[in-house]
Amino acid sequence: MASMNERMKERVNCCCRGQDVLNQEMLTQGFTHVFSLTFASADDLTTYMGHDKHAAFAAAFMAALEKVVVIDFPVVIAKPPPSA
Repeated sequence: MASMNERMKERVNCCCRGQDVLNQEMLTQGFTHVFSLTFASADDLTTYMGHDKHAAFAAAFMAALEKVVVIDFPVVIAKPPPSA
């Protein structure tokens, strides 16, 4: 049987992070880093958000930040990849 951590990891399709490389203040408004998580469904996102370990991490992480922007949006593929 999968542990709770393994089940939570299964809900996250993609987790990536990055740092601004162009440093265009008028576009970034002072934000320098991005963390992006992709989920298979809105239900997976809701389950992830309600998990105790996520709540504890988010509280500690947010306390260390000056300001945060959170955006929830559906992923839309504008142009599908070419078929093999």
